[in-house]
Amino acid sequence: MTVLVLLFMFFRGTQCGSRYNTIEQKDPNVGDAYVYGDIDGPAKQAANKYEPSPEQDKKAGEIREKFFGETGQAEAGN
Repeated sequence: MTVLVLLFMFFRGTQCGSRYNTIEQKDPNVGDAYVYGDIDGPAKQAANKYEPSPEQDKKAGEIREKFFGETGQAEAGN
C-alpha cells in the first residue's frame, strides 16, 4: 500500500512541470535571418555545391551494400 502511495506521489509530482512552466521569454533572435532564415525562401543548404568525389562515392557504395546487400533492398526480418 505504501508503495502505491509513493508511486502515485512520484508520478503526480513529475506532471507539474509541463502545466506550470508557462514563462514567456523574450527571443533575442527575433527577425534574424541568419538564425531563422528566409521563411518564404528556399533552404540555404540547397545553395551549397560540392565537387563529386570518387572516394566518397565508393565509401557510400560500401556502406549501402553493408546495410542493404548487393540488391540495394533491405532484407525482411533483420
